Amino acid sequence: MIIQKSGLRIHGNRGHIEVCLCFIRFAKWIRQEKQFPIRLNVYLSSCRFLTAQDGDQCVGLIRIPGNSQYSPYIRLATGDYEQLKLELGRDNALASNLIAFCHELIHYWQWIDTDRMWENGVYRKARYIVDQYAQTTEHP
Repeated sequence: MIIQKSGLRIHGNRGHIEVCLCFIRFAKWIRQEKQFPIRLNVYLSSCRFLTAQDGDQCVGLIRIPGNSQYSPYIRLATGDYEQLKLELGRDNALASNLIAFCHELIHYWQWIDTDRMWENGVYRKARYIVDQYAQTTEHP
């Protein structure tokens, strides 16, 4: 019998420290708002971009395993944070990273609910979650 773990875990030792600390604060909040019935690991990368299986470059990826022994995971690139911080300011740069994180979280919940994922409306929903979080904290 396989016992499936639940929850949300942030693994930030390879990502930018400011982004990692922001994600940890956000994770504490989102755990109170949403369910994570199957363990979701989130790995931060110091790269500016990640390469998807189809070759596209992106800042976030979600991997859903075909085997129930393994947990899904999200990879997020944080290597452009310093540049974003110069261009947008700290709070907006962190919000941009949170939107990318929430985008992948929405795909996780889509998969949990329907066993499939789609893009329609995901960015809007990700922005909405970050806006809700912003109402609970002075700085991300």
